[in-house]
Amino acid sequence: MDAFAQGLRRDKRLRYGTENVLRLSLVACPYLGDEEVRVLPDPEFQGVDRLAVRPLIKNAPVIPRPGPVD
Repeated sequence: MDAFAQGLRRDKRLRYGTENVLRLSLVACPYLGDEEVRVLPDPEFQGVDRLAVRPLIKNAPVIPRPGPVD
């Protein structure tokens, strides 16, 4: 985050501090959890049938992820 804020500070027209960049990123990029993402429909667009692997969101398989070791 600091490198991004420093890059913004180099531009004379922009005056953002690290805190402001963090606030901007949190507002512009909301986090969606697994439940919110799986409600979205599978994408339908021109040429989707020609793809080798069809993109899936709602019907994507649930991959078991290892949890923390106790």
